[in-house]
Amino acid sequence: MVLSGRQVDADEALEIGLADKVFVSAELDAATMESAREWATKPTVAIAAAKRALNKGFGTPVSEGLLIERDAFNQSFKTEDAREGVAAFIAKREAEFNGR
Repeated sequence: MVLSGRQVDADEALEIGLADKVFVSAELDAATMESAREWATKPTVAIAAAKRALNKGFGTPVSEGLLIERDAFNQSFKTEDAREGVAAFIAKREAEFNGR
């Protein structure tokens, strides 16, 4: 990876917070599948909305980005998954999201 005109190796990327995790090639497939399984248990509608907001807001002024974020949050909070997340939090149990 190139940062500010210079090469950054994996260890440095991890150290400076550019990467969250680093894997050797032999472990990458298993780590990728583990991560995918974890993400699949999350509220997929909210994750998709966040990804859309990031893509739409990238490079826009902060004021516009905040409006995009607000709209994504408002739409996400109207979902069954949002109600399930709040109910699970109050009941101190794991949420069971259904993608709606």
